[in-house]
Amino acid sequence: MSKLSNDNEEKLKNAILLLDKIIATGNSALNKFPTAQYQLIIFTFINYLERFVFNLDSIKILLQHYKIKPNIETAIGLIVRASLLDFMTITYLSTYQADIKSKDDYEGEEQFNKQFDSLISDHIYNTIKYLKFTRDKGLISQTEYNTALENTWNNYSFVFTDTAIDYEKPENKLISREHKSPKELFTRIHKHPLTKKFSTVYDLYIYYSKSLLSDKSREFQDLENS
Repeated sequence: MSKLSNDNEEKLKNAILLLDKIIATGNSALNKFPTAQYQLIIFTFINYLERFVFNLDSIKILLQHYKIKPNIETAIGLIVRASLLDFMTITYLSTYQADIKSKDDYEGEEQFNKQFDSLISDHIYNTIKYLKFTRDKGLISQTEYNTALENTWNNYSFVFTDTAIDYEKPENKLISREHKSPKELFTRIHKHPLTKKFSTVYDLYIYYSKSLLSDKSREFQDLENS
């Protein structure tokens, strides 16, 4: 293992100190939210803030071990990539919120709600696809599939149109089945005047995506050669 240069060691130290300050600020903001039943939209944005703070805390912990275990950079990259996608998601959503001209702008509010429904339903749609795939391949039984689907329905009832579970085609009862790719998020962010300056985050997202794929390819190559 190559030793860090004095310059890089100083950068590592400063990065950890900076993360400490950011995490403290984030936790301070989170502590100001009282325990309450929030509207789904407000809850979602609070949840994203929590994810940013917790992800940064995880990165800080990993960086503290970087000198002796530099291979953890892959784990750091995974966290960074997920956080970049989160940032693009809420920035994309914010463009529609910014376009609501007034409390009487029902068309603008409808567009925002449509995008919001799409984003919060996307993860559940992928969960359903995974459950159906594992059932069809015999990895789980029909009973296990039914139980998992019931748990999903109960925990995320707000993304379904009603409480009656459709075991064969549950995706048909999602409030939205639209999917936004990272490229589509970037395009909207880049075109909107309020968020265009943030569109370079897409370059970072692509960089970490490619880097992680390269790391995984090298791991497979090492396994083949061993």
